[in-house]
Amino acid sequence: KITFNDLGVQKVKQNTFHAYDILLDPSHKRTLKTQSSSNTTLFAGIAAALVIAIAGFFVLNSEEEDNDKKIASSKPTILIYPFKIISAEENDKDFGLGMTENMISILSQYRTITVLSSSTSYQVKKVEMSNELISRDLGVNYVVRGTVQFMGSSARANVELTDLKLNEVSWSKQLDFQRDDIFKTQDNLSQEVLKELQINVVTGSRQGTNWANEFKTMQDYTKFLNWREELTKVNKESHYRAQAILDELMETDLSDTFRYGLPGWQLMQKLLLGLSDDRDADMKQLKELIEKAGRDREVEEVLSLRAWAGLTVFKEPCENVLNYIDRAIQIGGSSDTVSGAATMYANCGNIDKAIEYSKAALVLTPTDIGWRRTSLLIGLLHAAGRTEEIVSLMKDNINSPDMNGHILLYFAFLEHSKGNWEKAKSYLDKAREVGFSINYFKTIYSIKSENDELLQVLSKLGVEVDGT
Repeated sequence: KITFNDLGVQKVKQNTFHAYDILLDPSHKRTLKTQSSSNTTLFAGIAAALVIAIAGFFVLNSEEEDNDKKIASSKPTILIYPFKIISAEENDKDFGLGMTENMISILSQYRTITVLSSSTSYQVKKVEMSNELISRDLGVNYVVRGTVQFMGSSARANVELTDLKLNEVSWSKQLDFQRDDIFKTQDNLSQEVLKELQINVVTGSRQGTNWANEFKTMQDYTKFLNWREELTKVNKESHYRAQAILDELMETDLSDTFRYGLPGWQLMQKLLLGLSDDRDADMKQLKELIEKAGRDREVEEVLSLRAWAGLTVFKEPCENVLNYIDRAIQIGGSSDTVSGAATMYANCGNIDKAIEYSKAALVLTPTDIGWRRTSLLIGLLHAAGRTEEIVSLMKDNINSPDMNGHILLYFAFLEHSKGNWEKAKSYLDKAREVGFSINYFKTIYSIKSENDELLQVLSKLGVEVDGT
């Protein structure tokens, strides 16, 4: 990715070295006076080794790592470019570092994005990397850039978010403030950027805005999104992490929809994962939570919860389940609800309608965090016997660093079916690393019998198919 320019043998005081320039831009090539030396080959070998080590930050030090960077993660990666300070006062320059570090710290609290470190930010600035290189070599999806201009006691901050895929500014904000309010302004700007990422980049504008309106502070909204992120992983460990976040949220001021609805989702998953000590008592409590959450008005999220609980816990007739989810779509039609409808229709025997809804949910989802929407679509395509479409859908993405455990389980099945035992074991090992729920896997793939071919193959690979 870079060029080594041979400068020949150079002497510094009493020491002689064979020197090379590392060229990130070919136009920077230079020529220095050279001296012959019988040790040129030795020096060249040492210098080359040192150059490669120093350049490791840019070339990722190995082909294997470089290949990994080409496989996209489902999480958006954000780079905070060091803030530019415009001021006649030399002491004001330090505010740029503070603005940059503060924004990295606040954005890093949101678990569904990856924020690169400040050291990376300053390296990018130092070598003046273009947007194209930032995207290609570092796998960055969005760059935040900002300036702060001081004019006596007054100041103006400008910040913008650039979508590197589109290579255009997708959002910007200007804020005037007084010099004494610099630290408060740092927090305000960081929260504004975080809100933009949460609403328009990850969750979708309408759904994200509706959720944000339920909370008094951005900190509480971020906690809610982190709770949702853990809950949607659907495994025992993430369930308990979600419960810890929910306990904190329950100490805040919530509407009835969320005060009873969020614990309802948590309790339903507890039952689904087989973690309940008293199933009858928990089922009774779940019914009560659903009734309380929806007693004042008919809300999309509550109807969706009612549909999911009716399908997975209470085993209600399809007529009831589909009625709930259809009403939820009519009220809101968010990506979560449409994705849920795909599962409902699949379990009620309408695979074509389910696939239609599943594909629509992917279109409505700005970023498929954790490949969860994709996981549901794969389950439906499997039920329809469209295996080739599954392979085409995934391509190299199956090697993503954050690939969904349930997709990895399915690809273990596919490879075993082809006779690729070692590859199947490799996918299974990765699935175990990221975690999965065999019960949820059965739901995704509409498995009704322990004799299902999928379960039989996974059992041969060593999966406890009757566990959680």
